[in-house]
Amino acid sequence: MFARTSSGIFSWRGAVGALAAMLLGFLLLPGLPGGGSKAQAQPSSVPDPVFWVANGAVHSILPAGNVTYIGGTFTYVGPHTGNGAPVDTSSGSTIEPYPQVEGDIYAAVPDGSGGWFIGGDFTRVGGVARNRLAHILSDGSVSDFNPDLDGTVFALALSGSILYVGGDFTTIQGSSGGPYVRNYLAAIDTTNSNPTGFNPDLNDRVHALALSGSILYAGGDFTTIQGSSGGPYTRNYLAAIDTTNSNPTGFNPNLNDAVDALTLSPDGSTLYTGGRFTTIQGSSGGPYARNRLAAIDTATSNPTDFNPDLSSPVEALALSGSTLYAGGSFTSVGGSPRQGFAAFNGPPSVTSITPSAGANTGTVSITDLAGSGFLSGASVRLSKTGQADIQAANVSVVSTSRITCDFDLYGAALGDWDVVVTNSDSQQATLAGGFRVELPTWYLAEGCTQGGMETWVLVQNPGDTQVTVDLTFMTSAGEQAGPQDFPIPAHSRHSFNLGSYVTDWDVSTKVTASDKVICERAMYGAGRTWAHDSVGVTEPDTEWYLAEGCTQGGMETWVLVQNPGTTQVTVDLTFMTSAGQQAGPQGFPIPAHSRHSFNLSEYVTDWDVSCKVEATGGQVICERAMYGNGRTWAHDSIGHPPK
Repeated sequence: MFARTSSGIFSWRGAVGALAAMLLGFLLLPGLPGGGSKAQAQPSSVPDPVFWVANGAVHSILPAGNVTYIGGTFTYVGPHTGNGAPVDTSSGSTIEPYPQVEGDIYAAVPDGSGGWFIGGDFTRVGGVARNRLAHILSDGSVSDFNPDLDGTVFALALSGSILYVGGDFTTIQGSSGGPYVRNYLAAIDTTNSNPTGFNPDLNDRVHALALSGSILYAGGDFTTIQGSSGGPYTRNYLAAIDTTNSNPTGFNPNLNDAVDALTLSPDGSTLYTGGRFTTIQGSSGGPYARNRLAAIDTATSNPTDFNPDLSSPVEALALSGSTLYAGGSFTSVGGSPRQGFAAFNGPPSVTSITPSAGANTGTVSITDLAGSGFLSGASVRLSKTGQADIQAANVSVVSTSRITCDFDLYGAALGDWDVVVTNSDSQQATLAGGFRVELPTWYLAEGCTQGGMETWVLVQNPGDTQVTVDLTFMTSAGEQAGPQDFPIPAHSRHSFNLGSYVTDWDVSTKVTASDKVICERAMYGAGRTWAHDSVGVTEPDTEWYLAEGCTQGGMETWVLVQNPGTTQVTVDLTFMTSAGQQAGPQGFPIPAHSRHSFNLSEYVTDWDVSCKVEATGGQVICERAMYGNGRTWAHDSIGHPPK
């Protein structure tokens, strides 16, 4: 076996030397039988359709038993897929079966049933004649769809059974009645392969399409559109065409060179446009310098502020979430080196912040600033008109949808503040009025003023100046105001007997103070033969743990859930017992500014009962009270959130 060397002499030794010098080796190929002297039948004139192929010249072949070696100027050897094949995104393997396409593919759209429409410069698909446009079904077969175009297809867009086609064609044969004149843009009925009456009649090629309802955006080399009436219309390289009448709409950005790629924002408000242009006239204020990539407002025809400034043409665009991907022949973006492919992140969004309020006497830790599009290096601040911004510390971008941080709120003005996230690329998002700065607040979940029980809220002022406090009660019937602006002198304490203000089996308390205080709650019952007590908490949470509990031996265990928020929450209770986990009430509603008491003996019987409370729709405060021996003794503890 001989191969050509760089000197032009045929020899096996020379072939090996040349291959080694070029850092090329031999490749083991499966499925090719080894050599031998036995006479064989005449081979078929048609090559094996599934035999592997190389992406460059093969200069040497050596069969050796069940192994065949080849050498050449290739860098890849693999299955013969033709000019296109579907690929499994998880494994990277081609999806079989799939017909071979003989010619270039420039466009593909899914048919909604697992198959694809493909367009390009091919003439056969799966061995069947299909000129520039074909439909491949989900089973890999080629459908009867056969419009038979006379020129290349560059762009496709599907709406129901209508396939919009842009390219370099001028006629469509169709299944009957053809040929039909359709200059560079057509709508084809996929049920019969014939073009519809849609006929804008452009004067040059279409390279890109994007569909929004009944409006079809087209980009390419064209400069005029005849339309169905009133034409010709001047539309330089980009137009929006009404598919109901074939006429262009008033959308007219007026670019100075060709458009090769389009993609539309999900809401249809922004048309991302790539190509060879460098200026956009727009409807007002132009011309605007936009080198090869722009975002155009579909309502005004003017470009937005998006201006990445690419060095050479953009030939492909794709939008995924808020990220725009661009491909082309460019070598720089904004003056910085970037070869052929770039990603542009869209602005972030902020949807919620937890907690959504904090006291102006210290630091609040934000455990979940939720949204999308957050980038590493993002900053967070609180902003309020007339006030200095409060910059967050310890900012951690946990993911693209979650940030944690701390705000020092000491002395901050009361009221609602905007939450502003600024990404490292200077794009930002605002949650208007998303965070509220409040006076110091304490929550005390347990309390009862019926059945011979007393509840006292004890407020200590350790400071050097008088404070005022507001008490708000959350009962089974909802919110009820208690003492307001009650003065507590410096270095003193006051005890509030809740029986003086409210009568209910379920009473939780919120204490709001003008400065730092400490709040505790004491309860007595049965003529003060038993009592229990707990300090309050300063922050609600969505998850609480209560380790103690027993529902045997004459003992009662109650879990008390306070909802201080302005909206109803639902809670799920899960019990951890000596026998393992057991589900309690799920999705239990607790109205705004109210409290509910759960008697655990209604759900579980065990000497050992711990409880986990999870809230949805807001934050709560949880406490656990226990009684025994006919309520001759009692004890209580606030729960613990998973900080």
